[in-house]
Order: sequence, then C-alpha cells, then structure tokens
Amino acid sequence: LRGTPFTKVDIVGYSMGGLVARSYMAEGGGAGRVRTLVFLGTPNEGTPLAVLPGLLRGTPPLEGIPRGADTLVDLLLDTDAAAALENFIPTYEWAFLGPVPVSALFSALLPAPPLAALNAAGPDPETTYHAFCYRDAGSDLLGLSAGTIDTVDFIHMASLATGSLDPAKFDPSEDLRTGPGDGVVPMRSVFMTDEPKWRDRIHTRDLGTGTHAGYLLDPDVLLDLAEILSR
Repeated sequence: LRGTPFTKVDIVGYSMGGLVARSYMAEGGGAGRVRTLVFLGTPNEGTPLAVLPGLLRGTPPLEGIPRGADTLVDLLLDTDAAAALENFIPTYEWAFLGPVPVSALFSALLPAPPLAALNAAGPDPETTYHAFCYRDAGSDLLGLSAGTIDTVDFIHMASLATGSLDPAKFDPSEDLRTGPGDGVVPMRSVFMTDEPKWRDRIHTRDLGTGTHAGYLLDPDVLLDLAEILSR
C-alpha cells in the first residue's frame, strides 16, 4: 500500500495460501488493512489426511498397495510429507469408534493442532471473508468416490492398524468415512463450519464438482472472483 492512494488490499488465498494470509493478519501485519479475503479450498480446520501417515505408516496393507508418483499411498509412507502434514491436524472431531468421538485419545500420539490457536483468534472485524469449495471430487481417490476424507472410523480401520487387511478388499468408503469436499480438503474445513467465531462471518460458495487442483482453472471461479473483487 505504501506509495499508493489505497488504504486496503484484497487477498485471494489458494489452499495453504489462505492460512498464510490469516497468520499474517493474526500477527498484526494486516490488521485493518485487508478489505476482502477469499479462501479457495483453504484447509482452515485442517484435514484428517494429515493424521493418517503417522498412524498408518509401515502397516503391511499400505506396504502392499501398488505405488506410483504422487499417490496417496506415497504420501502416507513418506516421512517428510508426514511431518509437513502435521500443520493440518484437524481442529474438529475427526476420529470415531462407531458413533463415539475419540479424537482426544490420539492427543498423546499427535501434536496439538497448530490451527487451533489461529482459529481461536477469530476474524478481523474490518475484513469481509469469502470461501469457495468443491462438494464432489468427481473421481475415485484410492477407490474413494465422490467426496473427501472427513472423519476416520477406527472400528473399520482396525484391520489396517493390525495388518490383517487384504489390500484387495480395502474399501475406503467403509474404512474411511467420507463427506463433501474437493478430494483433499473437507468442505467443513474450508467453510469453518465447526468454528462459531468464523462460520457466520464467511460467505460460502458450493462449487459442485471439481478437484483441489482445479480452482484457478475454473472459469466460474474466476468470474466470481472478478465480481467479488470489483465491489
């Protein structure tokens, strides 16, 4: 803004970019200076994918699943990726034994969610927030159709943890609960459904079918962004 006639900026944050913007604002760098912040598939509340590497790495079923470059299985088995993913441990109840939430049982095994403090800070009262997310990934992800890993059911995951699962019979729709999302980030995370301070401040847009990599290639998204930023 220095050297310009403007007093505020608009920010569009794609995926982790939205968290970078929020972190900067929470630290006072952008306080009162951001007019509009748009989240495109931003994991504001994290994703259960972040906790699976640490819990499942090294189990025989995962080792037995065919691997290829940049597949979900590669991610689960990669130590560096697992460490990076700890930044996105969900801040909501993500683990269940049947209907009973048991996320707290894993608190001793996993770091505290880094996003918890950021979410607790609440939104900047002078900023307008928008969030875009695809509801349906539209293609299978390791056999997981039309959705994103939203919560993990450890009754079904027990066969993975004990190594007794036949990889050929692995059914993610039963072993991993699914919900609306873009194939990587749950919609609830982008829209901050579980954060009362935030959810009523965010204008949300359900984009229908699309994947996490597709936001900036979607002409409907670009048109909506143009309309929002020209207000």
